[in-house]
Amino acid sequence: MFLNLRKGLFVFFIMSLFCFSIYASDTKKSSVTPKVLSGRDVMKGVYEHAKFHKTQKSEIMMVIEDKKRKKGKRTRHFILSKKHKPEETRSLIKFFKPANIKGTSLLTHADEESDEKLQWIYFPSFKSVKKLSSKQKHDSFMGSDFTYSDIGGRQLDQDEHVLVKQDKDYFYLKSTPKDKDDHYLHLVAVISKKEQVARKIVFYNRKKEKLKTLYNKTVKNIKGGHLVFYSKMVNHLTGSETHLNVKKMDVGVKLDDAYLGMQGLQD
Repeated sequence: MFLNLRKGLFVFFIMSLFCFSIYASDTKKSSVTPKVLSGRDVMKGVYEHAKFHKTQKSEIMMVIEDKKRKKGKRTRHFILSKKHKPEETRSLIKFFKPANIKGTSLLTHADEESDEKLQWIYFPSFKSVKKLSSKQKHDSFMGSDFTYSDIGGRQLDQDEHVLVKQDKDYFYLKSTPKDKDDHYLHLVAVISKKEQVARKIVFYNRKKEKLKTLYNKTVKNIKGGHLVFYSKMVNHLTGSETHLNVKKMDVGVKLDDAYLGMQGLQD
């Protein structure tokens, strides 16, 4: 059964965050100088909090607005199912509205050890499964301002993380991809200490331009874990925006591996 929650977002991707103190002290030797948290320490806390609920299933409405090109609003509806395991995270997105894209599905398997991320997309009209190449992962996800890779989420050691500064409420991180062929030059995140969620992420492209910004606007505490229920991605180069609203969500649901595999992708 879904929790009927009227606003919201998930993201894939996009990552819940943490509330660590700035120092990690040694409980056995109180005289030992406390260790200052590194950027990786902060981001590790983010990833761990994102896995607070081992499984979740959400109904999401995606609204795409392209004001400059006067295309109006395009609305899509999909179900997101996600399962965290020690060795990997699996997610499956299945569109159910509008009719012309119903059944289109995206499957993501993210390996926790190697940081490898595999993605497949299913097109029901052709009854075909396509494995996305590294280059294709940076294409627009169903015409939105998110890429397929954004939706699949970044992994902890995919980037070098630097804690730039902090204040009473937020950590400010700069994350630089280790792969020089990555689509992004770096990402700058503003992380809420209280909610353990990234409230804002700015993406810079290889030309050092501010490409787009993700705003996580609505965050709710669901059974002890903070989850994003509404977010907006703004593309600064095109002027388009994509809104993600979680209409319903359930956590701790039973999700079989077969469903989060090739069988579920094509069902």
